[in-house]
Amino acid sequence: MSGTSGDKIHPPTPQRRQQVRQQGQVARSRDVVAVAVLVAGLAVLWIQRNDLSSWISGVATSHLSGQVSIGADPLAAVELGRQTFLQMGAVLLPVLAVLWLAAVISQVGQFGMLLVPNKIACDPQRLNPINNLQRLVAIDNWMRTGWGLLKLAAMLGVAGSSMWNLRVEILGLGVGNLQHLAVGGAAILSNVAVRLLAVAAVLALADFALQRWHHERRLWMTEDQQREASREERKGSTQAQQRRQHRHQLAQQAIDAEVAQADLVLIAGTSLAVALRYDPATMPAPQVLVKGAGPTAVEIYRLAQRHGKWIMDDRKLTREMHRRVLVGRVLPADMYPAVARMFADLPPAVFAKTDR
Repeated sequence: MSGTSGDKIHPPTPQRRQQVRQQGQVARSRDVVAVAVLVAGLAVLWIQRNDLSSWISGVATSHLSGQVSIGADPLAAVELGRQTFLQMGAVLLPVLAVLWLAAVISQVGQFGMLLVPNKIACDPQRLNPINNLQRLVAIDNWMRTGWGLLKLAAMLGVAGSSMWNLRVEILGLGVGNLQHLAVGGAAILSNVAVRLLAVAAVLALADFALQRWHHERRLWMTEDQQREASREERKGSTQAQQRRQHRHQLAQQAIDAEVAQADLVLIAGTSLAVALRYDPATMPAPQVLVKGAGPTAVEIYRLAQRHGKWIMDDRKLTREMHRRVLVGRVLPADMYPAVARMFADLPPAVFAKTDR
């Protein structure tokens, strides 16, 4: 053996991947979701900047200019709060909707559609302090903590470097009026935000790649897991084969029952077969009981021989009948003459032998 029974030396099978996915264990990165939400939020804020600034200016003007006076009337206070809430909702609801959509798309983009009801079910084990302590001291948790600190250091480094490069512009904000301060500050913040966003996007992609690698590493199997997976696969293959055999037996029984009721079986060599039944006293025209092509046609022919049915080889008529007439339907009028001649040529003993 290339390793002990505890070493993960075998790649995961498709069945193991499916089983783990059904349990909700997939590669995902929260950083990708955070960056997607941040980008979407900044984009919406930029698009709606005029509406947001107008709303903020209106609220500030009405509340700080002395135009609103509610006194001691609680109903006036409630009405003012309601109006403010509605105005705020009309402005912020589109932003929240876009943020939610960005979060959903970023999640689905990582691992596809996945519904795991047991993840939201109540699990007492999650409240077990021993399990929580084990997760806290696990090496994977320490690795995630170290990776998080590394990302934080990178973000702080980029922010500090950006602020240092813009130190002249920052110091220049103290010279000038309030408008100069607002415009200059917004420009500096936008510059720093774009750089931080670019770094966050790179770190998010790196985090997703790391999560994928970590997830794949956990999927590898030991010798015992490989043997168990092989047994389950063989068991599944055996059960699938048994189900196919059972369906085949049921189909054979159904075909056998129909052929036993037939009066005439038309064939086109071994490629097509159609079994017909006709009772002049109760049926307006011959009826197709069963038809088939390939192996099914061979099976119909074999069963017809076993039941002693009259078999005729008419390739043109059989092909036309197989193509046009559904099982259980009677023949169309344009086929009556040819089929009538065939039934007329049948000896009376054929109808007498039919298993009714």
